[in-house]
Amino acid sequence: GSLVCLTNDRCKTCLWATVANRDMQLLSGKDGPKIDVRFLEDPSVVLKKFLSQVKFTLIESMAGYFKSYQPVLLRLQSLGRELRDGQTEIPLADHLLRGLGQVPPPAYLA
Repeated sequence: GSLVCLTNDRCKTCLWATVANRDMQLLSGKDGPKIDVRFLEDPSVVLKKFLSQVKFTLIESMAGYFKSYQPVLLRLQSLGRELRDGQTEIPLADHLLRGLGQVPPPAYLA
C-alpha cells in the first residue's frame, strides 16, 4: 500500500496509514470514491483522537509502495533515538551525511 495522510485541520494533525484495498468499483461509486486504509498506529488510539470527526482530507504519497521501504525508515527512527541518547553513531555518517568522497581502507587492512 501507498502511504497516505488523513487530516481534518489543514495538516496540523495527521493520521498516517497505508492503502489496504483499492477496489476500482468502490473508487467509482455513486457515493464518492472509497478505499480501505490500515493505520500505522494502534487503531484504538486513532479512534480516540478523531472519533467525532467525519470528513478528512486524504493526501497520498506518489513515491511508491510504502511497505517496501518501511523497515528502513523504522531503523532510521531507532538510530535517531539512539543518537539522542548518545548510544551510537550512524554507520558511514561521514560519507552519507557529510559527503566525504574518499573512503579510507577498513581497519583490518591497515
